[in-house]
Amino acid sequence: MRISKFIKKLFIALLIGNISLFADANQLKTIQHKQRVTHEKIKRLKVLEHLEKNKLYKNQQRLEQASNNLQQSKNQYSNLEAQLAQMEKDLTASIAEFNKANVDMRKRIRQVYKNQRTGMFQLILTAKDLNSLLDVVYFEKIVLKKDYAKIVAVRAKSQKIALMKKSIEAKKIALAQSIQQINSQQKNIKYAIAQNQSMINKYKTDRKTYERAERELARQSASIQSMIARNRGSS
Repeated sequence: MRISKFIKKLFIALLIGNISLFADANQLKTIQHKQRVTHEKIKRLKVLEHLEKNKLYKNQQRLEQASNNLQQSKNQYSNLEAQLAQMEKDLTASIAEFNKANVDMRKRIRQVYKNQRTGMFQLILTAKDLNSLLDVVYFEKIVLKKDYAKIVAVRAKSQKIALMKKSIEAKKIALAQSIQQINSQQKNIKYAIAQNQSMINKYKTDRKTYERAERELARQSASIQSMIARNRGSS
């Protein structure tokens, strides 16, 4: 009788022990599965973090290039403004010169016309000889030609300055548009950089969370394996 009871107790003990080992083995299997899943998530987050860092680096390079382009455009714009201011001065001076030459020529024409209409008789009387008379008339014609040539040259100069001024104004408008575009581009790049940094921080935070979970799962796995080993030894 006593032997039979002992066998029953032994059987029950072995049964309980096996059930416990089976439960521990299932729990270990579940934890190890979680470990694998967590480890894959960590690997994936590392890849995403690396890709985002590459995007950040490229965007930072783009921002630096845009900043350089913006500075160059601003320098060119300042130079054009200086050129335009000088052109304004030159054009004003040229117009004043043209107006003066025009007034002088009109006076000269009136003077010559007056000599021809009222002063010619007096000129004939006072002239020493025919050659002297012809010299005076020829001189007046030469003077008129020179005055006219001067007006033509000044007008051509004014037109040239006006065309250059128009060209510079067109370049200035184009540069202003370019500066506006670069400013807009910089704004978009800065926004992209902020997004990159935000995603990097998110991936890094998630990765650290999963790494802590992985260490905890490793600790639980080691604990259960140790428990299984002890239970098997006891069995």
